[in-house]
Amino acid sequence: MFTRITGLAPSTDPIDAVASILPTDDEVATSWRVWLSVRAAALSDTELHDFHRQMYTEYEDGLRHQLGRFLEASPRDPTWCLEHLMAVIDGVALRATLDRAAWPEERQRAHLVAAITTLSLPIEEVPA
Repeated sequence: MFTRITGLAPSTDPIDAVASILPTDDEVATSWRVWLSVRAAALSDTELHDFHRQMYTEYEDGLRHQLGRFLEASPRDPTWCLEHLMAVIDGVALRATLDRAAWPEERQRAHLVAAITTLSLPIEEVPA
């Protein structure tokens, strides 16, 4: 799943790049189920916790590489923007993995678009 983001051209639109790793098809949904299972098991298994941390770091690095220009252009701190996007991705992916019928591709993408659009705005222009 995370290799999808690192395999994209750096010029790929940030929304399309991130949308490529959301569970909108069977292949990616299966990857998210495995990833979420590892995360749950990592809560009580030290080796899995270390593996999870390594995988999450690779995921973060891949996103940072792919979204570098977008993150740097944001009026906010790039690290904070990346953390925020990862939280949105994780939340949407969790909900969509657990209930694909309620979280179709359009709904997943809408939340992603809202997050990315908000990160592009100066803070004073963010709707309350």
